[in-house]
Parts: sequence; C-alpha cells; structure tokens
Amino acid sequence: MTHNKIRIIFLSILIVTTLIVTTLITACKPIQPVLNVRLLTRSGVVKISIIGIDADTGRDVISIIKNDFSYIDRNLRVGGSGDLAIVNRKLPTGQAFIIPPSLLPLLKLSQSFAARSDGLIDPAIGKIIELWDFNTSEPGYHPIPNDMDIQSLVHAKPKMRDLDLDGLMLRSNNSAVKLDFNDILRGYGIDLAIARLREFGIRNAVVKFDSVLRVIGNRDGQPWKIPINRPTGGVLAFIELSGDESIVTLGIHERNFLYKGKRYHDIIDPRTGYPVFVTKSVTVLHNNTVTAEAAAHALFVAGPKDWIKIASAMRIKYAFLLDKSNVLYILPAMERRLQFLEGAPEIRVSPLLKPVSK
Repeated sequence: MTHNKIRIIFLSILIVTTLIVTTLITACKPIQPVLNVRLLTRSGVVKISIIGIDADTGRDVISIIKNDFSYIDRNLRVGGSGDLAIVNRKLPTGQAFIIPPSLLPLLKLSQSFAARSDGLIDPAIGKIIELWDFNTSEPGYHPIPNDMDIQSLVHAKPKMRDLDLDGLMLRSNNSAVKLDFNDILRGYGIDLAIARLREFGIRNAVVKFDSVLRVIGNRDGQPWKIPINRPTGGVLAFIELSGDESIVTLGIHERNFLYKGKRYHDIIDPRTGYPVFVTKSVTVLHNNTVTAEAAAHALFVAGPKDWIKIASAMRIKYAFLLDKSNVLYILPAMERRLQFLEGAPEIRVSPLLKPVSK
C-alpha cells in the first residue's frame, strides 16, 4: 500500500471520528430551562416564555412585570380609576392642568402616530369608542349606537392635535376629546415587559398579549416560529423571528358583537365613527411593538386603497393586508419571510412609495 493511500485512509478515519465526536457533544448539550408564565390582566392574558433562567430570577422579574400590567390597567386604560380617568375628567373644561407623568410617554407617542397616520389612528376619539361599548370585558350582544350621536361626535372632529402639551401642562381645545389608548396599550405593555427582562440580563424570551407579541434572542439556538392566523380561523402562514422583532395581527374576529344578523368589530374609522368593513386583517412586523400595533390599526382603517401610502408614511417595511374579498396585499420584504400554508389567498405584491428602514 502506498504512502498516499495510507494518508487518505487516515484522513478519512479522522474526519469520521471528528463528526462522531461533534455529534455526541451536540447531542449531550444540555437543554436550557424554559419558564412559561400566564399573567391575567383586566383586558386579557399575557403569556411569557423565558429561555435559560433560574427560578429566583424568574420569580423576581415576573413579579415586576405583573405589577407593571396592573399599573397599566389601573392608570392608563379606560375604565381604570387612576391617572387616565383623572385626565379625561379635566379635558372638557378647556383649562390647563398638570398631568400625571405616567401619561406623558403615551401622549407623545399618540400625537406622533396620529400625525404620521394622517389621523387614521387617533386616541382622542374615546367618546366615539365609548358609544360602541367595546371596553367591556365581554362585548357580546347589544344594539349599535344611535347614528345621530355618532355623527355629532364625528362632526366635532376630536383629534390629538387638539391637545396643547407643554411639559406636564395639558389643555384641550375641543370638548369632544376623550383619550382612549386601548389601540396601543398591548404593544406598550409588551415593550415595557421586554425592557424589564433585559434589566435582569435575560436575552432570549417571547412576550405575547393576544395577537401582539415580541421576541428577543432565540429559542435555544433556533428562531421562534410564529403562526399568523386567519380571521376566520386556522393558520394562514408561519414566520420565523429572532434577534429583536415584534409582530401584530389585527382582525375582525377579536372583539365584536352581533346585532340584527350583522357582526360589528372594534376597529373604528375616526372619519366615520363606524367599524371598518373593507379589511379583514392586517399583520405588521417591526422592532418596536407599540409602533407595530399603531401601524396595524392605521393600515386596517386605510384599507386596500390607501394602505401603501400609510405604510410608507409610518416607515413600515414588513406588512400585509387581507381585504373583504380575501385578496392579500403584501409588501415585498414581508412576502419573502412568510411560509404560506396550502389554500393561501390571492396575493398582490405592493411596493412602498419610498424606501424605508425597519
């Protein structure tokens, strides 16, 4: 046997041995512990999964996150007895007053989202939303509001730009303004929860509130595989998330009630005071959850006619919209990331009006 043949056989044995050892090491790699928690809030269940955390740290961070969501329910949500309730009682007076500091971030975010969406998401329409009575925990069955009441408020045009904010001093130039942050509070709470996790050095986790979620890191070396549901039930597609990404899906199925054979959902067009019926669902991907949730509401209201204009204005790169005819309008970057299941709807790829960054 020549020296070359001996050398080739030796190298082959070495490669096979290396592969076997590597496989054994990988197979013996300990699986990191996973902490799964469900937190019950006044507006729904928050699900948290944390990878690689000890019990004491998990207990401490979850306790803080639970208190944060309780604070949001009490002070930032319509129906609570705290800060937002105080502000909404003072706004109709037209007098300037000092707001609780807890409301300042939400006010600034809301003014920005309203301006960038051309008013298609505007938390100043709280009185219109109140007419529809969607802030009950179980909307169920009840009559729709009187059209004259709706038109009276729509004619008054309550908007975030009616608010004068100077430091902590606030006044309203429109007595029809009532603040309702429900359309962005799930995302706001999730972003706060992620910040808490990072304070404890946690790098891999997912926080989910209904169809609003954010991931950081990965799932023990693998991306998080997230299902995107159809508004009529079942899974439309899957998407893999990792690093730091948020995804929000809004649909006609989430909060609704039946009246005289017609179903009314809670995504209200500020221009009409009525739910939007040209859109069935919207999904938005972004690295900030509250931005994704605000954009999803704005795109839903914009509908297939204007959603590209609003996506461009709000600097959204990843999104799709399913219209009432089951046509799916999708941004090119989003289409490349989705794994559609069988029976996907008709797809129309729609480019943005101008380049945006995620």
